[in-house]
Amino acid sequence: MLHPDLPVLPAHLAERTRALNDRAPQRDGKYVLYWMHHAVRDHENAALDVACTYAASLGKPVLVYQGLGGGHRHDNDRHHRFILDGAREVAAALAARGLRHVFHLPRDPRARSPLHDLVVHACVLVCEDFPAPPFPRWTERWAARCTAATMAVDATCIVPMNLA
Repeated sequence: MLHPDLPVLPAHLAERTRALNDRAPQRDGKYVLYWMHHAVRDHENAALDVACTYAASLGKPVLVYQGLGGGHRHDNDRHHRFILDGAREVAAALAARGLRHVFHLPRDPRARSPLHDLVVHACVLVCEDFPAPPFPRWTERWAARCTAATMAVDATCIVPMNLA
């Protein structure tokens, strides 16, 4: 259930958005944090649109976080190159829109994610609602840890998953 203190979303975004916890937006937070992982684009991205809508309503900037860890079953150089090239392109596109993008590539693939530190300062955490493992487990875990409202947004499907 959406917290009543959350800004109202337009219908086309509301139908793609679900609350992962029942917390209020943290009014003293520094930014609306969008954790980008699969919808790596600055356009036709409902999760980014939700983050921007919340940020505008709360009078806060958007911070887009993207990371590349290691230790995944299908890791390989070609896949990592694809992610890094995409990150470079989306960083430039977001900068052109005046949005801040941070990319984390740890030296140690087992290093702790900077999301731990970023969520502490977030007004709202926006995650992509991506159904393939391990992302559902990860987003639920972040929602439990985050003291701010945490929202999952379907930025993948043409028809929102929850309507199908």
